[in-house]
Amino acid sequence: MQRSILFFKLALFLTFSNVSAAQTSVDNSFKDTLALPAMRVGGALKLEQQPVLAVAVVGKRIIGVGLRGLIAISDDGGATWRQAQVPVQSDLTALSFPTQTHGWVVGHDGVILTTSDMGETWTKQYDGKIAATALPEYYQKRIDAGDASMQRYLDQTRLNAKVPASLPYLGVYFKNEQVGYVVGSFGSILMTQDGGKRWEPLLHQIDNEQFFNLNDIQPIGSTLYIVGERGIIWKLDPIKQRFVSLPTGYRGSFFSIAGKDDTLLAVGLGGTAFRSVDAGATWHQMKIGTSMNLTSISTTADSQRPLIVSQDGEVFIGDSDWKTFQPLPIKQPMVFASNITAYASGKLILVGYSGVKIMEQMLPPSSAGKAQ
Repeated sequence: MQRSILFFKLALFLTFSNVSAAQTSVDNSFKDTLALPAMRVGGALKLEQQPVLAVAVVGKRIIGVGLRGLIAISDDGGATWRQAQVPVQSDLTALSFPTQTHGWVVGHDGVILTTSDMGETWTKQYDGKIAATALPEYYQKRIDAGDASMQRYLDQTRLNAKVPASLPYLGVYFKNEQVGYVVGSFGSILMTQDGGKRWEPLLHQIDNEQFFNLNDIQPIGSTLYIVGERGIIWKLDPIKQRFVSLPTGYRGSFFSIAGKDDTLLAVGLGGTAFRSVDAGATWHQMKIGTSMNLTSISTTADSQRPLIVSQDGEVFIGDSDWKTFQPLPIKQPMVFASNITAYASGKLILVGYSGVKIMEQMLPPSSAGKAQ
């Protein structure tokens, strides 16, 4: 696989990161983003208008993460924001809170951060420099113990280690305060069973022999799913404890997945969406109503209907069968980087490169929509 190929979100991250750097500093000397705390946003800059790449609702609190180590917190529905204490200036891409107090954030430079105080302060558990040593050592020990099949995974982790602090993690999911997963570029996938004290690679426990990018990881019902390049979706087999591939017939990238019961919907490049009603056994392409990249899918507050955002500032809502879709009017469109999150009845949180938008929106009836 061409190691120069990363999907469009990475290019956007780098573009806006460079813009942000130019706005906040005239010092162009090299700085180790893993060694510097996040810069404080102040002066004429408004915290809620900084590029935000992902958001989560934790109780009544909204937590957004973004470029250069930004973690922003609001306790009043987005009216006011404050900045958390963050030990790195790496771009942050995704977050997961299994409880109201404990959470994890991942991002560029292979960084994994954790909090135990509902996001007020963060500590670094892992980064690309640690991975550059720890991951090859893990597979080398397996080989030394007699398992020659681990050689290809050793080779891949060594290849990734040549640029140890540049490869990003793009998705994170914690089942509880102990068990969690992170996924990212070039097939990167790690698991912890002790709250992040130790991380182990799972390259040997996923059907991803070509080490395609893993773009998102989400629980749907009692099952865990991953989406990535080449139209592949992976499903965790609870017996084998292995992520098995679910080919869809699509050859492009998926960026996000959501669902309810046995109904799944994965979205990606060029307005692509594929739906399954049998837990991933078969897939059918759907028409959403756009040719723009679909960056994220989530659900309404009742978890019954899909919400989709595009790179072009579009928002779509589906019916309760996840089969037909219609656009929602947006007063201030922006480049939507990732999440759309239902905050409360009639409210949606949208995040992207223009910040955080809280949208008061009475959602249309479920029966409405454009037929297939």
